Amino acid sequence: NGPRDHYMRAVIERDAEGRATIRALSDQDSSMVTVLAKADALLRRPPHDLPLAAGDPVPVMILEA
Repeated sequence: NGPRDHYMRAVIERDAEGRATIRALSDQDSSMVTVLAKADALLRRPPHDLPLAAGDPVPVMILEA
């Protein structure tokens, strides 16, 4: 991650117990409007963020219709 915030298009998913998780969409190309239309959240990666493992907590912005 570079010297500025990076916002990844993502979707919120719920497991069988109703716990929410977030999944970044696979295509993050800024010209892909269809990917943004599918997203219901933005996953924030702060400047110079270190690699994360699946399941690590991340800052999230919920997108409302």
